[in-house]
Amino acid sequence: MTSASLGLGTYRIHSLALSDAVIRAAADPTSAWIDTAPNYLNGQAQSLLAPALAQHRIPDSTKIGFLTDRAARDAVLDGTLTTGAAERGHCLSSPYVHWQCSRNRTELGRDHLDLVFAHNSEQTDGDPYEALRDAFTALEAEAAAGALSTYGVATWDGFDTGTLNVPALHRLATEVAGTEHHHLRAIQLPVSLVTATAFTRPWTKEARSPRPPTSDGRSTPQHPCSAGNFPTWPPPNSPHSSTPASPSPRHASSPRPPAQE
Repeated sequence: MTSASLGLGTYRIHSLALSDAVIRAAADPTSAWIDTAPNYLNGQAQSLLAPALAQHRIPDSTKIGFLTDRAARDAVLDGTLTTGAAERGHCLSSPYVHWQCSRNRTELGRDHLDLVFAHNSEQTDGDPYEALRDAFTALEAEAAAGALSTYGVATWDGFDTGTLNVPALHRLATEVAGTEHHHLRAIQLPVSLVTATAFTRPWTKEARSPRPPTSDGRSTPQHPCSAGNFPTWPPPNSPHSSTPASPSPRHASSPRPPAQE
């Protein structure tokens, strides 16, 4: 899989600037990458990207998980989503994952997806790993059908809270695929001076760290300036902090990101 040195995020980019941003990203097609999702820009990001992507063949990643109101209505009408899941606005069930992957291909104007992230599994009702099992099952089937190359897990604080860890994700993908030669290849998580999990955790199997699941896996840090709210600044225990540290993995006053990230 291509190893990008710079990626274009499309969560909060202005829609009128999108085409120009793709052209700039395509200036070095050997290292560029575009990251999007079906719920970005109020559900318009993928369709707005399609014309520019048709002219510039650079790799992209998209997601499954969060639903726009329109996608939820369409999925319910197609019988792939329950009314309850539609009301929650988030789903990782196998039927929905297949449905959204097909919709992603249509909206992006591509018959093959480079990378699909299971989006914020910590938002699901119940056990995130069971939700991911359903998602991985569908994504492995999509890969077997030649409809996608690889898949991954995108999370805001799943590693910070201990909800997720890479060895467990690797084991889950192996169980689903029936082999260690699965298609789980990437994780995406925020990184900044105050959200530094990608750099501060030990890179060992024993640690709950963002270690790539295989030797050719990729870790994709995303800068949270355009993808959610900053945690509290200054951080707890810093020389400039007047707030005592919280014993929890995430500081109590740190705002959670908007649900659509």
